[in-house]
Amino acid sequence: MTKPLHPPQFFSVEDDYAFLRLVAELTLEETAELIDNAVRYCRDNEIAGLVVDITDVTGFPSPSTSDRFSFITKWADTADGSVALSMAVVDEMIDPDKVGVTIGANRGLRCDVFTSKTDARRWLRSTLA
Repeated sequence: MTKPLHPPQFFSVEDDYAFLRLVAELTLEETAELIDNAVRYCRDNEIAGLVVDITDVTGFPSPSTSDRFSFITKWADTADGSVALSMAVVDEMIDPDKVGVTIGANRGLRCDVFTSKTDARRWLRSTLA
């Protein structure tokens, strides 16, 4: 089966944040790039936060620490301090020490990761309040 050129996704702008849901088989690099594009959209359109739901993305194992460093550093650069990022991912993708959250914080990115989009939205709303 061939992979679609553009993965099915849902992007919407809610009150003061945006929501991106990806549903596809993707590589880690493709997923990171789609998220970076959404962060850029938020930054360029003065949207203060982004919730990303990738619980239905398949195609790669849990990222290594160096992978996390690479894509989170890129997202932090893209956000430029103006976009908070909250993610919903499957439990296996979350580093037990949430090293990605620390990497982001050290680079000026307000971010966190959860196993449910409800918790991800709740955290982002409290961050933006």
